[in-house]
Amino acid sequence: MNLWWAIAIFIAAFVVDIVWVFYIRGIARLKALVAASWAAVLALIGCFMVVSYVENPFYIIPVALGAFFGTYLAIWYERGKYG
Repeated sequence: MNLWWAIAIFIAAFVVDIVWVFYIRGIARLKALVAASWAAVLALIGCFMVVSYVENPFYIIPVALGAFFGTYLAIWYERGKYG
């Protein structure tokens, strides 16, 4: 397992979960181009992550950690912004 690659995968998962916020917001506001653009970003980063952990199942760990912290930060930020 390559530490730098694991960090890149963690960051990718972290970013994906933050991008989900923008994607869902675009859908909720019926902004087709915005939502479609974020969907493309999600697909690209998601493919990078899948290829990474298919090659080495241990990379699922940084994916899960990145997803956890990305979601936590996105919700924490949104909650503080509106509540």
